[in-house]
Order: sequence, then structure tokens, then C-alpha cells
Amino acid sequence: MAELNLKQITDKLNAEFTGDVRKLIFWYDADAEFKDDVDSLQLDNAKIYHLEPDNQFYTKYFLECEDKVTNYLVYAPFAKPAIRDNHLADTIRYSKEFFADRASLLTLDLGIDERYKPVLQRYIKFFANKERTQKFYDLEIESFNRSTIEVALMSVLCKSKTASFEEVVRSILTDDGLEDNKYLAEFEKYDLLNPFWQHCEDMFGYTDQKPTLEKFVMTLFVTYASKSVYADVPQAWKGFVSYKSGNIIAFLDNLMNSYLYGERFDEISGLVYNALNAQKQLLAMPTEALVDCNLFSGVDRILIKWMADRLENEDIDAKLNGIDIPSLCQSRRKKHFGRSFRSEYFVLENAYNIIARGRYNPTSGIDKLIGQYTDQLYKTDRCYRYFYFYFDKLDDNTNFEKLRELVENIYTNDYLNKLVVNWSTEFTQVGGQTRLPKQRDFFASHVRYAKERVVVIISDALRFEVGQSLFEKLQADEKCSVKISAMQSVLPAITRFGMAALLPHDTLELDDNYNGIVDGQPCADTKQREAVLKKAKPNSRCVQYSDLQGMKVAELREVFTGQDVVYIYHNQIDARGENNTGNEVFNACEEAVEDIHNLIKRLTVSANTVHYIVTADHGFIYERDKLAESDRISGISGASKRYLVSNEKIETEGVAGLPMSINTGSYDTRTVYYPLGTDLFKAPGSGLNYVHGGCSPQEMIIPVIDV
Repeated sequence: MAELNLKQITDKLNAEFTGDVRKLIFWYDADAEFKDDVDSLQLDNAKIYHLEPDNQFYTKYFLECEDKVTNYLVYAPFAKPAIRDNHLADTIRYSKEFFADRASLLTLDLGIDERYKPVLQRYIKFFANKERTQKFYDLEIESFNRSTIEVALMSVLCKSKTASFEEVVRSILTDDGLEDNKYLAEFEKYDLLNPFWQHCEDMFGYTDQKPTLEKFVMTLFVTYASKSVYADVPQAWKGFVSYKSGNIIAFLDNLMNSYLYGERFDEISGLVYNALNAQKQLLAMPTEALVDCNLFSGVDRILIKWMADRLENEDIDAKLNGIDIPSLCQSRRKKHFGRSFRSEYFVLENAYNIIARGRYNPTSGIDKLIGQYTDQLYKTDRCYRYFYFYFDKLDDNTNFEKLRELVENIYTNDYLNKLVVNWSTEFTQVGGQTRLPKQRDFFASHVRYAKERVVVIISDALRFEVGQSLFEKLQADEKCSVKISAMQSVLPAITRFGMAALLPHDTLELDDNYNGIVDGQPCADTKQREAVLKKAKPNSRCVQYSDLQGMKVAELREVFTGQDVVYIYHNQIDARGENNTGNEVFNACEEAVEDIHNLIKRLTVSANTVHYIVTADHGFIYERDKLAESDRISGISGASKRYLVSNEKIETEGVAGLPMSINTGSYDTRTVYYPLGTDLFKAPGSGLNYVHGGCSPQEMIIPVIDV
């Protein structure tokens, strides 16, 4: 920058020395800043004369007697003497003075109007540092006035790359605390503190005889609140309301919605909330006045408690400002603090749906029942799943315990048991014959005659409602064309039988150890299933999802290249359900949806495959508060929790049975027995929450998703 200043000085001096009239120009350099550089000035029409404090008389004689023709720049590396000590004062009167102080140079360099030179001079201490000065230059301001100069100075001190007062305020609030703020300390050092508060008044309408950052942010938040709360702000807050609400709203919106500064906004919001005693003040307002207020997490807590109280009383018609509970949950999730209370709002929304639509009214006709379940009723199972999925994510769910008990009671007693009894009764009456496609016909219907490679993904226990979630996720992917249908699983709805039914076969059996047998061959593991599949489709493979996870692209292509059919076995839900892994079944459902979606995307790119069919071996029933051991159906020897296959005739209340031949399509003298409701047979094993194998739509209706 020094080189640039010297060039500017040279250009200006050469401009002054033009013309035919002799000129003398005096330059008093008070700090001797240019003592070492002055001789390097390339003057076209003048010479440089060095004035010393003790050669003034000689200089006067030289300029006025010896050389009266040559133009001279008279350079003095000291301050201009007082007039009584300045023997060149009369010569200077008919000559001209040149100023190259730092403020003048900045004015010259940056093209700043001379009238703003006093502004630069006021803050000249700032420019004593070359690095600060360079950063001021780097801001590349197009138009200068007092305001832009002051904002630029503050921007440099706040390490901002642009000259913006909003950025200055943002830096002050987000990079340090409200007390003993390091940036305000810097402003004070360079005489910028009062201008800062003046700019706060100009932009945000904040004025105070003794301004502080705390009172400033209180002004910002209260002013914003006054425009987003549908009630008069408390009397104690009114002194903080600014007339510049538009600027304040825009500033706080940018801050709270920023990926970088959102968390700091939350901290400031909490400080202001406490300083304003906002909890007491907001609770005193009508709750409906708060539905659009987005400034404090405390507002969300108030709204969440209001909704929970209404739902505990089954007041599903409750509204705030004409907004019902599900809509309010959806709206609040999209607001700033929605991410912090996402689980709470999903708990409330799903609880509402179960309370409002979860009570089941029995109907007649198995076909009608199937239509009801696959069109609408499955949504109750999904709401129940998501209720607990988010309930379990809460750090403290004690405030929702009463609501949980209500949801559990409605789902278990008013929905699930009534539906299963209705379904089992109707299913039994029609001898297990429904209009749904049979699982044992899957290969013949979907795979055998496919004209392109088909990847069949079998996700253990992917029940219909979870399949719907996967379907909707795939449907939202613009690269997918997808449709979903329902299929009736075998009964008992267990893994070894369902997996066998999905393979190609002429005969299907279930042996006495509940192993599926295909054409007389076992198919309990991946190798055995692949042998069965190759008989129908020589160019085929069976592979575990877990084995594919660690494969590189070349390895994946090796698995799929040249194959007509690939069966992929995915086991997320059943593995964690059967192992009774806490309450993780619903987490496993969500992860299964993600796993399969990601697998399809990966194979499409890496394995040159475009056609997929996703299905399951069986579904499941899950209840958080399961029957106690003493409440289970006893007296039936050899039964599993939800089924028994036997040649013995069993006549027990609440138990029904059907010939095994309806599942195998071949001769079998045995009967498969199952509870008519959600009860369990008394059998060994500890898992009471997650069960399958019986006759219920949740266990037997499985998805077929064609992608």
C-alpha cells in the first residue's frame, strides 16, 4: 500500500506543477513518515528541496534570490513551525502547501470526498496498523460517507469480509458473550463505541442513556414478539418495543435460521427468556396468542403441555386460533425450535390419530376387512409404531406417561384385539381363502417369467404398514416407479415357513420341527435356498444383505453380473424383535426402510440393476404393555406363543384352527391352531411384546413392492 501512496503523491504533485508559472509547494511531514521515500518521487517539472529546522534563512534566500525560475517541492521532515518561528511564512503565503498525512492519503487512495477527511482523521488510530488498513481496503467499498466508513471500521474489527452493520451485530452477538464483549472493547479502543450505539439506533431503533448488549437484545426479542404474539405484550416489556420492527424481524429471522449461528441464537433466546421472566408472562397470555411465536423454546413447552392435557382428556376437537392439534404439531415442527421438540410433536400427532380414529368397529366379510386394512386401518398400526418410536427418543417422557397409558389402552383394547378377533373369526369362517394373492404363489407370479433381471429383497418381518412407509419413501424418489400390493402369508406366519413359500416349488411342506421343506429339500440357510432357486433359474444367486454391505463396486458387479434372479435376505426387524432387544423393534423398522432404500439406490448405480421386488416372510404384532404370564392361554401342549401345528383336535375357548393344506396346497392331515385375539399360548420364552406366527392382519398381510 505504501507504493500505491507514493504513486498517488507523485501523480498529485505532478498535476500541481503543470503550467508555465513558477510554483513552490511546501510539504511539512510532521511525523517524518516519508523522509526515506521523498527522493524516490519522480517529479516531471520540479525539483525536491530538503528543508531543515536551521536552514530557513538560507532557504528563503535560495528560493527568492538564487533560483527564481525552478519549481520546487520543499520537503520538511518536521511539523510546520508557529508563525513567529517560521521565517518562511511570507513565502508560504504566495506558494502552496501539500498535505500527505495518513487521512489525506486514504482520502486520495480511496477516492473519498474531502469533506469526509475529518471522519478518517477521527479514527486515524485505527489506520496506524498496516494489516487493519489493508483489510479496510479489501472491503472494496464503492461509496463513502460517515456511516459507511464507520461500518467498515467496525467490520474489520469484527473480522467480517464485507462492510455490513448487520454482520457487525451478528459477530458481536455470536462470537462472544453479552458481558465484557471483546468487540465492544475494541470499538472503545478506537473511539467507535458511541458510533456503534448510534448505528443500533439508526437500524434497530434501540436507544438508551446507558446502552448495554443485554438491553439491546431484549429490545430485539421483545419487538419481534410484539409482532408474533396475538396479544398485548406485558407492561414490563413495553419499554423494549422498538419502532424499527421490520429490520429487527429480518435480522432475527436470518440469525435463527442460520446453519452456523442457530445454536447461538438458542443460547441468547434462553438468556433473554430468563431476563424477561418470560415463562410467567407468557403463561398469563391466552395460549392461542402464542401459536406463531417462534422466539423462545418456552413457547413450545407451553403449547406441548396444552396439547398433552387436551389429549389426555380425549378432547380431539380442541383448537388454537382455529388450528387443530395435528396441524399445530406440523406447523411447530417447521419452526425454529421444532428441531428441538420434534419427538414431542410427533408423539402428540400420533397420539391424536390413535385417540381420534383408533377405536375399531367390527365388520362382516373377509374381503371388506382386507380392503379396510390395506386402505386405512394399517395407519393405526403405523401411528402406534411412530408414537413409541418418538416416545422412546425423549430424554424425559414422564410428562407423557398418562398419554402413553391412554394410547396403549385404546390401541390394545379398542383397536388391536377387536380387529384381530374380527379378522380371525372371518378368516376362519372362509377357511383361510381370501382374495389376496398367496405367498406360496409369489415366485410364479412375480419372478418366473420376468424379462429382465429381478432382485428380490426379502426383509424379515417387514409387515404391511412398514412396507407402506418404504413405498412412500420410494415414491418420493423421482428416479423410482413403484407400486405396492398386499399378499397373504402362510400360517403359521413364521420365518422358516415364509422363506420357503417365497422360493420356486412344486410342493411346500412344514415338518414337525417347523422347518419349511421345498420339493423335499430343506431351505433353512442361504446356501440351501440358492440350490432351490437355481433349479428353477440356473442363473441365480441368494445372498445376505449383511454380506453386500462391505462389498466394493467390483465385488457387487461380480455377484449380479450374468444373473437373472438374485434373492437378498435382509434381517433387521425380526433379529431385534426375536432377541427381545429392549424396545428397539420400532427403531429396527425405521432402519429397515432406510437400509432397503439405500440398497436399491446403490445396486442401481453399482450393479446395473433396475427391477426390484421387496417383500417379507411374515409380519408381527407388538404391544408395549403385553399380557402377564398368568394371563396367557394355558393347557395346550407343545404350542409356540401364537400357533400350534398338530394332528390332535383342540377345543379351547378363544382358539381356532384351519387345515394346514390351505397353506401348502398339498396333502397334510394336520391343523394349525391360533388364538382368535391377541392372546398368547403359554409357551417357553421371554418375548411377550414382539410376536408373530398367528392369524392377524399384522402377521399375515405382507407387502409386495414392485420397484
